[in-house]
Amino acid sequence: MNPSAMTYTKKMWLSCLPLLMVLLSVSASAWSFGRIGRSKAKASAALASPQLGVLMSSAPSSPSAPSSLSAATTPSIENAKAGEGGRDTLALIYDSLHGECATINRILDGVDARSALPDVQVDAIKSLWAVHATNMRKHLDSSETFLLPKLQEHADIPSDSVIKSHRNLMSHISTIDSTVSTLRPGAIGKKEAALFATYNSYSNDLRDHFAFQKQSILCQSKQAMTASQWGRTLQKFMEKGGVEMGSFIHHMGVETFRQEWMSFCKLPSFLWSVYFRKGFDQFQDKWQRHVAAFESGPGVLAV
Repeated sequence: MNPSAMTYTKKMWLSCLPLLMVLLSVSASAWSFGRIGRSKAKASAALASPQLGVLMSSAPSSPSAPSSLSAATTPSIENAKAGEGGRDTLALIYDSLHGECATINRILDGVDARSALPDVQVDAIKSLWAVHATNMRKHLDSSETFLLPKLQEHADIPSDSVIKSHRNLMSHISTIDSTVSTLRPGAIGKKEAALFATYNSYSNDLRDHFAFQKQSILCQSKQAMTASQWGRTLQKFMEKGGVEMGSFIHHMGVETFRQEWMSFCKLPSFLWSVYFRKGFDQFQDKWQRHVAAFESGPGVLAV
């Protein structure tokens, strides 16, 4: 090849280089997004796997309150790996909702001893209640419209008792909604005292409701359903809004979720960044930020 032909060929390749770089970039992006998409699908499939159906923790049925408002429970999954008894993922969902309720309860216990309610703590109570009430409404709706009918296909579930309990909890939630919306900074009066009494009743009823779900419905369903059936049911329940994932991760403990729960479900570690982290961060912003603000306010809550 003569020098002029070589020069022409070189110039031609150089002119094509930007296009080749674009094509390589697009291909890499497509591979990356395809990998993420496949992994998200894998995450969804893992939620439907028999492993999720037997995922358990060794925490007691009625766990004691964490030692501080910020503390999250960190259940062990070793019993599930060993095939021993315990509680499954649905019980962990109940624990996350009960954990929200217990946090607000301890906050109100702290407020009850004060003579006045500062702005920051009124905002914290309103924000925390808004998160919990939303999560509970979604959970109860998904339980009643999907989970309960599905479980009834396999076990003799006392649906009337469950629905009656749901109605009672919704009544409490509506009453607390009305009272919390009118909270203002200042002295503790009759309205605030009524809130404390109503919330205490709600907290007790919610605790009893979840205890009944664990001791009766979960036991019957697990005996009547295979692990695969149970796993698929939980997957759909979680997809339909039966759990707020950020709260679920927070109350399980982020390290336990990442190192044990994800590992047990055979989920790749990078899914934490592309799939689960967003929900966890949102919960921290909507929930834990306000808990921290309350703790840092005047008359720090004793725990």
